Amino acid sequence: MKPDEKVPVKDKAHLTQEEKKQVEDKVKAKNPGKEVTVGEDGTATLKDPTTGITHTIPGTDLVNQDFTPVKPDEKVPVKDKAHLTQEEKKQVEDKVKAKNPGKEVTVGEDGTATLKDPTTGITHTIPGTDLVNQDFEPENQDFTPVKPDEKKFQ
Repeated sequence: MKPDEKVPVKDKAHLTQEEKKQVEDKVKAKNPGKEVTVGEDGTATLKDPTTGITHTIPGTDLVNQDFTPVKPDEKVPVKDKAHLTQEEKKQVEDKVKAKNPGKEVTVGEDGTATLKDPTTGITHTIPGTDLVNQDFEPENQDFTPVKPDEKKFQ
């Protein structure tokens, strides 16, 4: 029997020892008493030690290609970092989607973005602290920034 969930891996063609161990553990959990060996691509070979009969489970049934989320270059200025407005959430979502095409993006109250690969179901998060900045308002509402007169500094 194959496991219910696939193991996310960095390279489906070349699993690390740690990734192979994760696959092996999941397969053994579903197939107690069987010897399990995992190949380079995640394919598992199961052997019944009493009968010598072997079966294989293809790596495509056991592993998924992982992804690394990409953070936008600029943070979104927000009025309250703990409670983003819908418009601010939309700005964060758009910036994250632009850097992570093909991923589903949801943005939480604090600007934390959850990215999901719709084909594999693998999710990652980018903390709101990496995506938003607390905006500021001048104390004097009539304040208008003035560019210095360049002639005075010569």
